[in-house]
Amino acid sequence: ALVLAAPILCTAVFGDEFAEATGMLRVLAIGAVGLTALELLSSALVAQRRPLRASVGIAIAAAVGIALDFVLIPDHGGMGAAVAAVIGASVGGAVTALLLPGTMKKAWVAPVHA
Repeated sequence: ALVLAAPILCTAVFGDEFAEATGMLRVLAIGAVGLTALELLSSALVAQRRPLRASVGIAIAAAVGIALDFVLIPDHGGMGAAVAAVIGASVGGAVTALLLPGTMKKAWVAPVHA
């Protein structure tokens, strides 16, 4: 919904001078998937008493995002920054997903009898 509403939101909320931000908002909205994975899976690692493993994905996301900022912003401006943020969060989420399976403990749930 945010991807479709981006043109309306950018101009109605912030004014006509932000019409060019529509593409950036759309990229960032799509990137919310990677950021959500990073945040949820990092929280799961912390809940399993593995905060250092949770920090690995976050650190990688920051490093990738910052490195891509230096590469993309000079030629692409705000869109480059948006793409860098999305790729950084997605890479961090993927790394955290790879660290998770060996860390999770089995959750024992009592059977429900109907």
